[in-house]
Amino acid sequence: MTLVVGLHGAHDPSVAAVVDGELVFALEDERVNRYKHSMRTPALVPPGRPNFPVVASRSLPGYSLVLLERFLEKEYGLRVKDADVIAVTGIRRKWYVLDIVRRRPWKWKATYTVGLSYTARKVSPVRYIYETEKMIKKETALLRKMNSFAREVSLAEADPGSADVLEDEKKGVKKYLRKLSSAVSTLSPLLGILGRGYWEAFFPGVAETDWVHVDHARKLMKAFLGYELPREKFVVVEHHLAHAATAYYFSGHSTMTVVTADGAGEYQSTVVWSVRDGEFEKVLELHVRDGSLGIFYEGVSYCIGFTEYAEGPGKAMGLAPYGKPNERYRKVMESLLKVYDEGADRPFELAPAKLLEGYYIPYLEKAGCCIFWNPRERPMNEEAADLAYELQRRFEEAYLTLSMWAKKHVGSPYLGLSGGVALNGKGNMVIHYSKIFSDVFIFPGANDAGISIGAAAWAYEHVLGKKMKNVRIRSAYWGFPYGEEEVRSALKLAKDLGFKVEEVGDAAVLAEDLVKGKFYAIYQGRAEFGPRALGHRSLVADPRKREHWERMNEVKGREWWRPLAPSLLLEDADYFFKDPVEAPFMILMLKYKDENKCREVPATCHVDMTARPQTVTREIDAQWYGLIKEFKRLTGIGLIMNTSFNMGGEPLVETPVQAVLSYAFMFGLSGLWLEGYLITK
Repeated sequence: MTLVVGLHGAHDPSVAAVVDGELVFALEDERVNRYKHSMRTPALVPPGRPNFPVVASRSLPGYSLVLLERFLEKEYGLRVKDADVIAVTGIRRKWYVLDIVRRRPWKWKATYTVGLSYTARKVSPVRYIYETEKMIKKETALLRKMNSFAREVSLAEADPGSADVLEDEKKGVKKYLRKLSSAVSTLSPLLGILGRGYWEAFFPGVAETDWVHVDHARKLMKAFLGYELPREKFVVVEHHLAHAATAYYFSGHSTMTVVTADGAGEYQSTVVWSVRDGEFEKVLELHVRDGSLGIFYEGVSYCIGFTEYAEGPGKAMGLAPYGKPNERYRKVMESLLKVYDEGADRPFELAPAKLLEGYYIPYLEKAGCCIFWNPRERPMNEEAADLAYELQRRFEEAYLTLSMWAKKHVGSPYLGLSGGVALNGKGNMVIHYSKIFSDVFIFPGANDAGISIGAAAWAYEHVLGKKMKNVRIRSAYWGFPYGEEEVRSALKLAKDLGFKVEEVGDAAVLAEDLVKGKFYAIYQGRAEFGPRALGHRSLVADPRKREHWERMNEVKGREWWRPLAPSLLLEDADYFFKDPVEAPFMILMLKYKDENKCREVPATCHVDMTARPQTVTREIDAQWYGLIKEFKRLTGIGLIMNTSFNMGGEPLVETPVQAVLSYAFMFGLSGLWLEGYLITK
């Protein structure tokens, strides 16, 4: 038996396991630590649950690693330390900005910025290096402060271990911080660039501070698993290569065109790959400074008023159909993003000088494109909607041109998409309906959480010399399999809270109440991987009533205008949608056939007559299929409204106990169906 473990740190940390060429486990740490994208400083969780003090760090997938260990022991009699290889992805730092300075120092008036702040100052290149080093020192100090905090947590399923292990982890963090500090400007601003971390920044293609990645992972295992492995067991996999591996190894194709696009990974942001029999060749590589569709979209989303980390682009995409063409905003978008054609040496180019000024925000502000409004207010701000419309329009033009360029220069009729940009379901729809490729595969965990999977798959073939099974995936239920004990604990909690608990059997019993206008939460089996609820951690309702759209958003605490998605029987996809394909992951949007179809299911039809559907089969999920089938028997409609089981701003629920607690705090739900039991207040 061959085992490869994949680890990803930084934002959206995750773990994955490949056994004998097959993905058997994948989990995002946010599901367990309960902080979306694992970015926030932790706080106290609700009292009355098992407590254990832990060290908080946004970049470590510690809790999910413990669950992986439990899974391997239960299913295979193995532990993480038994892995043949542990594949670690790059923990991205700020080096790519220094590379910008290196490329054209005689022209750039570089700017110093942190995150999405638009308080950037123009400075000379040398001064910029100095300021950047100061920034890294500040980040180091912040990390040290973060790790000084402990909190009480209720993670009985992911107990990190004893207090002794915790103390060892604290020592490891301190040692790592000393190493990081010594690598940046401890002697002088100019000598700092000769440190190991900056050396890779000045020579793109050299692995970025591998020792930091590996030591991070080793200390993580010491803290959460109680043992430390030798460095020789680890391999570091390039960020975009890991993205490309997810798009290829789970597509079912031996030859593919692969496009990976995101905000930034090391120094790249967009890469076109030719993949043949597992060999990855870069055909095009665009630098962050002028090739980042992710930064373009996120920066403009910020100016539309969506300032939450990694949440803005999704909201802007949902807002865009409410807008209308706006000549002024169009000219601004076109000035930022130049789109060429498939015959050019590159498909598009961003304005790099404006990028340096903090995600384009100062430039957009000067152009009158920063809109201050409350996204929850009524009526909707028309200017915000128009800007979102022009942002999405320009993005789609560049995204489609990128796919056309890739087809022309690679030639394969099969396209694989990954990277955070591939979460834009509307852009994926444009590629689908263009018919440029005969098949388009989009990995369900296209964002950075998915690269632990890609790293493990790539290492299985390219480090161990074996072959992945490369079968087209049709489900993403790769989370931890909670058993009867965890379910009993959740049912006991429900009873202690005064809820009624009744054993009812299959989820299909909910269909009759859905017809009556009731809303339910559903919890079953292993969790979905990726940002979409696919019937295992879902909220459901009748899509035939238009008022259910706003009502469900109110239940979740979301903006009233945000669209909701349908889950439907695969055999009914052709009834509702134009040119449908099997779409099990809610990552590809489709167009409804006509207005009559939208009138049948108005709660899941967006204002532009599109939806982001999940097609469902009995073979993949009998419970989920059975519910929709019974709803169809009662109504004639083989489609239900499905949205994620979580409150606004939270990750999807993970454990049975979390499901009960979330249900307890959510108003407007008639009940929670949990593994055959119906819980009602």
